[in-house]
Amino acid sequence: MKNSQTNIRKLARKYREWLTNQPSLASQIDDQEACLSYLDAIITRKADTAASLWDAIIDHIQETPWDADELPELLANLHEMIDEYRLNRNVDSTNYANLLSCELRKEEHRATPAQVVISQYYERLTGDTLQCETDPINGESFFYKGRDHGDFVTSIGLHPEVIEFFGLIDSHMRIDGNSLFFACQDNVKLANALMEHQQALFY
Repeated sequence: MKNSQTNIRKLARKYREWLTNQPSLASQIDDQEACLSYLDAIITRKADTAASLWDAIIDHIQETPWDADELPELLANLHEMIDEYRLNRNVDSTNYANLLSCELRKEEHRATPAQVVISQYYERLTGDTLQCETDPINGESFFYKGRDHGDFVTSIGLHPEVIEFFGLIDSHMRIDGNSLFFACQDNVKLANALMEHQQALFY
């Protein structure tokens, strides 16, 4: 079978149908809705890049009770196909530029400020909950969570925990002294800029 997104989606659909017709297996999954949502992201093209496909299949597997060496055959084949697909495109599963870019491109985030998208993605990956903190550069509350406290003036920067986790050099994502949060009018353009300038933005 040719390794393509079309065939990945076909296999994901086949596996999903099989899983939902196996009550004894499905009952072993604590959060079935979340588990299936990652498959649906693959099937409906919400996950439409090598990195986002890889992110979706890993998230799905983490919701299941199975170890890597005991995956059902269809799931093992799907995992292998996506793994090959992303490796052929030089997408490293630990490349946070790729992962952040995919997260920012998602349709559901189009109207959400980039700082919120990135910060909530950090919280989802780590299980941590960020608190309202002050940006030492200008004394203003960071944009994410600062707005929750009614601040009229907030820093455009990202929390230090977020910066450290993703390996970003600068909380304001500056290129030639200008923050990408200002330079990019929407999240898709910011995603493109992350990939274009990743060597200057990430350690």
